[in-house]
Amino acid sequence: MSKPHLLFLIMHDVGRRYASYGDPNAKTPVLDRIAAEGMRFENHFCNYPLCGPARANLFSGYRPEVTQRFNNQPFFAPFRKRMGPDFKTLPQQFKEHGYRTLGTGFVYHDVPDVPSWSEPFVPQQLPSDLPSWSLPYQQASPNIYRNRESLDLIRKRREGLEAAGHDQEYLSSLEGLRQCRGPAVEVGEYGDDGYYDGVATNQALEWIDAHNSSEPLFCAVGFSATHLPFNAPRRYWDLYDRTQLQPAAYREPPQQSPEWTNGDAEPVQYYTTTGYSEPWRASDEESLELLHGHYATLSYVDAQIGKIVAALESKGMWEETIVIVTSDHGFHDSEHGYWGKHTCRDYSFRVPWLMRIPKGPAGSYRGLSEHIDIYPTLCGAAGIPAPEVLPGKDLTPHLSAGNNPDRRAVFGMRKPMWHDRLQVYEECRSVRTERHRLNTYYDKSGKVLYRELFDYVEDPDEQWNHAETHPELVEELEALYAAQIGPT
Repeated sequence: MSKPHLLFLIMHDVGRRYASYGDPNAKTPVLDRIAAEGMRFENHFCNYPLCGPARANLFSGYRPEVTQRFNNQPFFAPFRKRMGPDFKTLPQQFKEHGYRTLGTGFVYHDVPDVPSWSEPFVPQQLPSDLPSWSLPYQQASPNIYRNRESLDLIRKRREGLEAAGHDQEYLSSLEGLRQCRGPAVEVGEYGDDGYYDGVATNQALEWIDAHNSSEPLFCAVGFSATHLPFNAPRRYWDLYDRTQLQPAAYREPPQQSPEWTNGDAEPVQYYTTTGYSEPWRASDEESLELLHGHYATLSYVDAQIGKIVAALESKGMWEETIVIVTSDHGFHDSEHGYWGKHTCRDYSFRVPWLMRIPKGPAGSYRGLSEHIDIYPTLCGAAGIPAPEVLPGKDLTPHLSAGNNPDRRAVFGMRKPMWHDRLQVYEECRSVRTERHRLNTYYDKSGKVLYRELFDYVEDPDEQWNHAETHPELVEELEALYAAQIGPT
């Protein structure tokens, strides 16, 4: 076979929690094997700390300033129209160079994008045995609820809204559905196949089993279990002793930074029925429950990946397969006392990236990398051309050296979402060097509202804003952002 296969594995709302990234609690043996056989990117960052926009950057190869996707609404069809016929998504580029491209699970955070796939994309599928009354609430949730106790809580919350006088139109609205969430975590009484990720894995196994291994395969599998609510089968919860887990050591916002930079914590909608309208901070007990849940779902996903690896080995395809594992964006697991990704802090942007190339280098890539680099790098690893217009970098020439000394910084941005309780800034532009992150917040007129400069050598927990004491560095990094982003 002249071209390698490619297995693209993407998770949801989880940062560098793998054991191979130094987390002493994580039980991730399959991810650790992939890391040992390939490259672990130590300084990889997304371009936008939200699911849909981050995936748009990753699969289109363009920065947020070009994609203009700042929410989770359908994206690829209008973007294709805007960009013209020469635009190709990452899997589409592989398809047009001889690959059979297949996708299942939670990959694009979008409606199906037909040109990307050789066969129709297989989205997440609800199990057929769910109670019919629960389907609207299940469809509105990132993950399925299976336990009786979880369904009883959804019903109780719905009945409470009905008793308060809310009509069916309200109950069916986004706000109404969000007030009828189940619990933040579920210790599932079902097996792997009872949740989305087990079903998506089974689909991938079917494809691999039936695939003609002489034809290059691009298989994308998207996992959602690591997104709230943290629902996973009991066996993965039992891997962890909650009494041995510890929330982050520093659980306060950065000194001096205003409240509106801190973001809205996502678990609030599971622990209360007030949605995002009131301040919320996890208690110690809630933080331990959430941390336990995030680890359990990560181990659940790790086990699903193990099934896919075993299938490729059984088929004789493993030694000819490029494997990439990443996440859409990072996540605060109690750092700054926060749970979520709706900030411009480092934990919202920090993303894992593992890449195994057959007979390729193994070790750590210490240089800076960003999501828009993944598209051209995978093309380089597979030996196919990448579109010349892409702003990202093909990092394959630098993997053996473990660094790219010519790269000074990577870039990201964020705009507030509808549920930002404090709607103050219009846009935050973020620059990350190996040592610093600069966040510059602008109002609607383009006036600077506030600046944050974090120093990860002197202050790794982002306790202090160093912008006022380093004005020359602030000016340098803002100029670097303007020069690198260019016209949009």
